[in-house]
Amino acid sequence: MRRSILALLLCAAWAGWSAPASALPLLPGDILVVDVNADALFRVDPLTGDRTVVSGCANASCSSFVGDGPGFQSAQRVALALDGSLLVVDDGLDAIVRVSLSTGDRTILSSSAVGAGPALDSPQGIAVKANGTLYVADNAIDALLSIDTATGDRTIVSSAGVGLGAIFDVPLDLVLDPAGDILVADGGTKSVIRVEILTGNRTVISSSGVGGGPDFGSIHGIAMELNGDLIVTDGSALKALFRVDPVTGARSIISSPSVGEGETIHAPRGAAIEKDGSILVGDALSPGSLWRVDPLTGDRTLLSSLGVGSGANFVDPLGVAVVPVPEPSTALLLASGLAAVAVGRSRRSRSSSSRN
Repeated sequence: MRRSILALLLCAAWAGWSAPASALPLLPGDILVVDVNADALFRVDPLTGDRTVVSGCANASCSSFVGDGPGFQSAQRVALALDGSLLVVDDGLDAIVRVSLSTGDRTILSSSAVGAGPALDSPQGIAVKANGTLYVADNAIDALLSIDTATGDRTIVSSAGVGLGAIFDVPLDLVLDPAGDILVADGGTKSVIRVEILTGNRTVISSSGVGGGPDFGSIHGIAMELNGDLIVTDGSALKALFRVDPVTGARSIISSPSVGEGETIHAPRGAAIEKDGSILVGDALSPGSLWRVDPLTGDRTLLSSLGVGSGANFVDPLGVAVVPVPEPSTALLLASGLAAVAVGRSRRSRSSSSRN
C-alpha cells in the first residue's frame, strides 16, 4: 500500500508537466543527461541509447552549438520545470539555467545578477516541488536554497545559520520526499540528511553512526525508488550503488564489482529511476557512459556510450533525469481525494517478485 501511494504522489508531482507542442520530441521515459565536461545537455533514447544534444556544445570540439545564450561551463544536474522547460544547475556559471526545449536556447533563471537573495557559489543538486518551487544544494556555502522560478529570488531553507541539527559539509545532490521533506546526499559527512522544509532542521538518517550495513565511501548522487527507498551512488573504491532505508538508515550494496553481473561502473555519479524500477547511473570514467542497473539483481547493462548508441559522445555524464510517465489513473485519484491519504512511515512488506 505504501508503495502504491508513493508511486501516485511521485507521478502527481509531474501531473502538470508536458513538453511544449513545438519542442524537440521529448517522450515519457526519455532520459536527460548533463555532461560536466562536454558542456552539453543530452537526450538519450531509452531503447537504443542514441544521444541527441538538446542544448550546448554540439560536438567534442565545441565548434558549434545547439541553442543560443550563455554556454554551459560546469553543468551538474538537470530537472524538469512544470512549464515544460529544463533547468540545469551550473557551478561554473554559479547559476540556474533555463533551457527551452523548442530551441535549446539558454537563459539565466537565477544568479548573482538575476534574482535577489544569497548568491549561488557552487550549486550542485536540484529538484522541483509539485508547486513549482525549485530547491538547490550549494556545496560552497553549505546550504539548501529555494528559488522562485518566476523571479530567480533565492532563500536559504537550511544551513548552519538556518535550522537546527547536523551541519552540511559539501551537499552534492538532493531528492524530494513525497511526505514533504528534502533528502540531501552530503559528501563531506558521508551521510544522507533529512531536511524539514518549514523549519530547516536537519537530521542524519544514514551514516557510519546511523543505520546498519556497510559504510559509505564517497557518495555523489541520490534518487528515490517508487517504494520510497533511496539509491545512493558511491564513487570510492567501492564503486557501488547503495540502497538506504529512509526510516532506519540501514544500508545495503545492491550493485558493485562483487554484486550483480556485468562490467563495473567505475565512477558512478548521478542516478535516476525509470518507471519499471530500473536504475540509471552516469559513469564519469572515460569514455563517459550511461548504465542501467537491475534493482533486484544488481546486474549492469551499458545503455549509452562510445560504440553504444549513436550521436555525440559523453565525456563526464554527471546528472541524470527521466521524463515522467504519467499514471492513467492519477487524475481520477486526485479528483476523488485519495491522494490526500497520509504516507505512513512504517515499512511495507517487500516482494521479491515485484518490480514496479
